[in-house]
Amino acid sequence: MKTGVIDASGKPVPVTALPDFVQTGMNDPKARMFERRYNLGEAVFHVAGSNGQTQRGTLPTETWREYVERRARCLAVRDKLASGTVKSADDLLTLNLDIRQFMQDVIDTCVSPALLRAVWQAIVGRIPGEGESHRKFRHGIAILDPTCGSGAFLFAALNVLEPLYEACLDRMEGFVEDAKKLGKAGEADFIKVLEEVGHHHSRSYFIYKNIILHNLFGVDIMAEAVEICKLRLFLKLVSQVDAGRELEPLPDIDFNIRAGNTLVGYATEAQFDAANTLASDQAHRNEIKASTADLADLFDRFREQQTKHGEKMVTTVDKRKLRDKLNGLSLELDRYLAHDYGIDPDNAAAFAAWRISHQPFHWFAEFYGVMREGGFDVVIGNPPYVELRLVRGQYSIQGYQSEPASNLYALCMERSTQLIHSRSTFGMIVPTGLMGLDDSQPLRKLLLSAFGASICSTYAIRPSKLFDGVDQRLCIFLGIKKHQGNAHLWTTRYHHWNSDERPALFQRLTYTAALFNDRLKVIPQVGSPTSLNVMTRLERLAGKTIALLYARNGAVLHYHRSPRYWIRAMDFEPFFQSATRSRSVHHFRDLILKDLSAAHFVGSVVNSSLFFYWFVVVGNGRNITGRDVEQFPAAVAPISDALGKLFDDLMEDYKRNSIIRERRDCSFQEFKPSLSKQIIDKIDLELGKLFCLSDEETDFIINYDIKYRMGGADEEE
Repeated sequence: MKTGVIDASGKPVPVTALPDFVQTGMNDPKARMFERRYNLGEAVFHVAGSNGQTQRGTLPTETWREYVERRARCLAVRDKLASGTVKSADDLLTLNLDIRQFMQDVIDTCVSPALLRAVWQAIVGRIPGEGESHRKFRHGIAILDPTCGSGAFLFAALNVLEPLYEACLDRMEGFVEDAKKLGKAGEADFIKVLEEVGHHHSRSYFIYKNIILHNLFGVDIMAEAVEICKLRLFLKLVSQVDAGRELEPLPDIDFNIRAGNTLVGYATEAQFDAANTLASDQAHRNEIKASTADLADLFDRFREQQTKHGEKMVTTVDKRKLRDKLNGLSLELDRYLAHDYGIDPDNAAAFAAWRISHQPFHWFAEFYGVMREGGFDVVIGNPPYVELRLVRGQYSIQGYQSEPASNLYALCMERSTQLIHSRSTFGMIVPTGLMGLDDSQPLRKLLLSAFGASICSTYAIRPSKLFDGVDQRLCIFLGIKKHQGNAHLWTTRYHHWNSDERPALFQRLTYTAALFNDRLKVIPQVGSPTSLNVMTRLERLAGKTIALLYARNGAVLHYHRSPRYWIRAMDFEPFFQSATRSRSVHHFRDLILKDLSAAHFVGSVVNSSLFFYWFVVVGNGRNITGRDVEQFPAAVAPISDALGKLFDDLMEDYKRNSIIRERRDCSFQEFKPSLSKQIIDKIDLELGKLFCLSDEETDFIINYDIKYRMGGADEEE
């Protein structure tokens, strides 16, 4: 973010270092609106580096428009930091600052043993020492991946926590050494921790062992993936041992990383209490819950034995007893759950088959130590993007509000909201359908009500994509249970980016306080105050939509329903010829308007950059439907004659620039809207007047995503 904005001395790079046309455009939207050098030209200038040599002041592929936006963002954040308006962890998150580095700086500069102790106990947990037998073992920050697979996200968490552990130990040593120099006794608990570190092969071994035992938890339905995850964690731990040294017993993490069905089973004790069983079973229920609490104490003792040097070694007998108790408890809970699924647990064959197919996992029993304190501190993951219909033959699910989304990712998100406490944070990578698909409305409602703040960033699949080989538009959804700010919804723009931009992609994210669109029931991907202003202006006219211009019979428009960077609508039928395929397969659909004037108006709107912006921000990002068009807010009267003339000009230009593309099974007319951008810009100027957009807002629309729309990519999908 600071590249070319802050110089080696820590001061802002002067505006005078920029070309004249950039300096002019920074302050005059009319001057930059059609300035190709500003909007599309590669930004290149140099500043003095920390090593005394000059270095490039812009990022790879960055245009001057992008540089100026980044510059303004960087300086605004610095002003907030300097003025003291950044006051909470939530602020750090919504400003997209480096929270891990902030935490490390807090530790490194800590002057209070009490603060360091609080940080250590929050991260690591509390292990009873001598004279503290009355205190319970307490795990550290509990991080869960409910669909962990082979453990990629848990390893990411490991890499975040490791330097924080390291920094805490360094600072403890500092406090102990300072006390010695003053002839005073050091902090007793710090000394004890450092002695414990010394009993291990290395400091890094101690750190990784504690993180793996006390911080990381995972579940996956594939037993093979669970075994791979545990093996990877063990290999990471073993790699910290110097060659030639005897290896101490490895910790047992079989009860941290578990195999089971995240979606089937009792998440909480309250769910178990509400199970569909007879009141006469209450005594048995109470026995089960008492057994669960006893089992949790055994788990705590099991982990404590592996954490402290000199404790009684955990034997295979100890582990077998613990596993047998857990298996017995799971069997009892499965019998209750089977009733809810219409299975008679006394029918041995049916019950056994159901257990195998559904693999129930009862969270409040399996992780009772965490769940009795309200739940996990952090839930992260990349749940499967699998349609429900594909798993219904294997197992069924019950009681999910998000089931209309018809996808496992939605159910995993809902389940996760049941596994966290009132101060937890949550983050998952899921399809962008979460933001706008009609079927995802119940999920959006659930998430927005579950979290004090919801923070969303979204990503396209072209020119580059988040996961190679996965053609899935994605959203990173972050949720904060207890939010300290005013706005409860924050979003970025919908990101297109080139592969060269990936290293800086996440560092450059800009979150904007957004408003849930109550009319459309979607989360708008605004990304900037200007974008939010445009959306607000459009929504003021929501009472007059294009639907008012529809008719049963009248003028026909043909629109392409699968846009990439351009949305095309024509008053002529595009050429298409195939002996085996229908015209509908070629992605064209029809709109019928009440008269020619209405068709010209709607055609102008649908081809405009304003409509492209609106569709990207509130649509599903992939396919346009007739409903998408009819929902667009429009001041439908009077319809401008100028728009009618521009629409005619655009149609002629489309025809002139089109080509006939030959494929093996069809021939079709391919259009190049980017070659007609000047006419589309004039349409947007007229629409800007109609919707009372400011010069700043009109400039934003005309140049919306212009780098990628005009970047030479194929326009047909």
